[in-house]
Amino acid sequence: MVSAKDVVNFFIMCSARPERMTNMRANKLAYYSQAWSIVRLGHPLFQDSIEAWEHGPVIQSIYRAYSVYRNNPIPAPESVSFLDHFSEEERQLLIDVSREYDTMSTWQLRNLTHSESEPWCKVYKPHEKHTIIPTNLIESCFKELIPLPRISLEDSFSAIPVVDALPLEWEDDGWEEDVSQ
Repeated sequence: MVSAKDVVNFFIMCSARPERMTNMRANKLAYYSQAWSIVRLGHPLFQDSIEAWEHGPVIQSIYRAYSVYRNNPIPAPESVSFLDHFSEEERQLLIDVSREYDTMSTWQLRNLTHSESEPWCKVYKPHEKHTIIPTNLIESCFKELIPLPRISLEDSFSAIPVVDALPLEWEDDGWEEDVSQ
């Protein structure tokens, strides 16, 4: 089994915008990875508990490991050896989670975890710390959602149109190139 820190390192390395990878964002992406792993793979991705904190689900080990960075970006890991800890289906899951959530801002992710259908909303109590979000609650909530899309690299490229022939006429009227220079 991988560690929650391995999952966060994956997202730091694969994010289109690593400068946005803060502690809060890392926790939200790890949470969604755990939730979708439980539903898709039938088991948790990592052993750490997920707790209901004021700003949504938090994995305490991740929070502590990266709290020194506060709201600043978490630096990339020095080694990529952690990638060996993932099975092929776990890597695919993390790629799919990244595709689904990486385009959202950190606050969009935070707000998404606060929606009524989310497990956090069902267990969070203000002024109570370290309330664990039960795995079975995560599973039941996420099973009700539309499944996380699974898109292989081949499928991604097959969606790109292929041009078999050039058009007979160009549609660039009004534009002329100055070839005298």
